[in-house]
Amino acid sequence: MPTAIVSGGTGGIGRIIVKALMVKGYNVIALGRTPAKIAALVQEAEGWGSPGMAGGVPNTCQVIHVDLTIGLGLDMLTDYLKAASSVDVLVTAHGAEPDTTPALQTPAMSAMERFWRTDVLGTFELCRLVGAFMLQQRHGAICLLSSIHALATFPCRTPYATAKAGVIGMARGLAVEWGQYNIRVNAIAPYQVEGPRTQRFIDASSDDLREAYLRRTPMRQLITPGAIAQTVLWLVKTPGITGQVVVMDSGLTASAWHEPFTES
Repeated sequence: MPTAIVSGGTGGIGRIIVKALMVKGYNVIALGRTPAKIAALVQEAEGWGSPGMAGGVPNTCQVIHVDLTIGLGLDMLTDYLKAASSVDVLVTAHGAEPDTTPALQTPAMSAMERFWRTDVLGTFELCRLVGAFMLQQRHGAICLLSSIHALATFPCRTPYATAKAGVIGMARGLAVEWGQYNIRVNAIAPYQVEGPRTQRFIDASSDDLREAYLRRTPMRQLITPGAIAQTVLWLVKTPGITGQVVVMDSGLTASAWHEPFTES
């Protein structure tokens, strides 16, 4: 039975990715930082397995308390990986939450360090740890979640955009370095994702921010966690695709149209 590791597995996007992988028959090792969310995922994931897999034995979800910014729990993850028969998929769905502080008012070291340690160093350390096992077995698929902000950003998002661009550079670099071992590495860059994080920005705005987001996209749609999960499944199963960035933005970056997109 194949094994997948999902960082940020207790979050809004990561949880849906965990479920999608389990439905497809993967044993999942999910990583999370918040004890209450870890407990909730353990309970919820009990019903996500596929009993028809592996001779009637259902696949499972094991959740580990990991904080990538300080390396907490990585030794436990190593023990889990050593016990697994294979390490087939890594999905990094963790990330620091953006803020809206102007660049000149941002405490440069503290802000940059928060995003750098979480999104870049944390991702790199996890890729190195899991990649070592994949290199030994000579196969694997890695999917790194980045953001549209790596390609086209908003004002007052410079540290966040910088970190997300680093994730894309990491995907390309590892794809080139590890391709000879039959390991594929890709990134996904979504636009605003339906969920608590986007909703917090909408609730905090005095304008109709949801409508403003929709007006920018030809499809007039935000991205759903389910759509991201389906893209992850496609990327980890499709041979020949590596070092690529799948942009999920409902047409945002394709458009040079000067008028808002409205409902027809």
